Amino acid sequence: LVPGNKELAAIDLARLKGDFGYRPSDPVMLAALDAPPAAAHTVADLIREYQTAKEQKRRWSESTKAAHKPVYRLLRDTFGASRDVGTIGREDGRRLFDMIVGLPVNLGKLKALEGLTVPEAVEKAKKLGLPTIGPKTINGSYVTFAKAMFAWAVGEGWMDRNPLEGDYRVADHVADHEKRDAFQPEQLSALFRAAPWDGSLHGNGPMAGMFWIPLLCLFHGLRLGEAAGMHVEDVTEREGVPVFHLRAFDGRSSKTKGSRGILPMHPELIRMGFLAFVAGRRRAEATALFPDVRVSKKG
Repeated sequence: LVPGNKELAAIDLARLKGDFGYRPSDPVMLAALDAPPAAAHTVADLIREYQTAKEQKRRWSESTKAAHKPVYRLLRDTFGASRDVGTIGREDGRRLFDMIVGLPVNLGKLKALEGLTVPEAVEKAKKLGLPTIGPKTINGSYVTFAKAMFAWAVGEGWMDRNPLEGDYRVADHVADHEKRDAFQPEQLSALFRAAPWDGSLHGNGPMAGMFWIPLLCLFHGLRLGEAAGMHVEDVTEREGVPVFHLRAFDGRSSKTKGSRGILPMHPELIRMGFLAFVAGRRRAEATALFPDVRVSKKG
């Protein structure tokens, strides 16, 4: 363009915007021109479809479903349920991460924050000086779950890029061994000299789980759910050695992919009569190993 050209200056540039009636001859370009705009996939769609896809593939436990609900609320309140996920970019990702870092502890239970959206609650919690969630919850729950949801949306073609891609995490300066104090030998000795191991409860009775489950956790490092949810068929034998075979069943999940594997039974459990207890449950044609255990609503 020539500076100062009077003819160009007289043109109303606003009229140059729009459809000038040009129709390409290429049929591919013509089809693209005539195609309707792609339907937007909203935040509400992402929450619903992601949850459905993951539950069908992995059969999420009730506890896993519950753990995702605060993340769903976070996304809805931060971006709005009707926001097109394709428009959520890097700047939005940074804003979301800052929101997560500022989340107060027990957000859903605090009377002072009742009825507020997440952004409103974060702002009010800051003014009140309320404690915020720790690195483990930030990194292991909120960021991990939200990042996985966006990654799923990218895979489905709903987004071009994950807005939480990169090192969105906070440093955790507390060593793992300092986060939870272990029982000392004298404490364990005092605990297992008390009821029900003082002879007040028999290991073969209707409350057998109360007797054996803590011992399984003690000798094998099992999680409570893994020990409580054991089936009779989990206790078997390999090359003459009594073993546990930990797997996922209906109502009991495993923390690892598929199985914790085969664990040789601790000799102390054998000495205390655990195999005799299992044999009795097998003769009774029981499925669950412990008759006094019930599956909670969280699995």
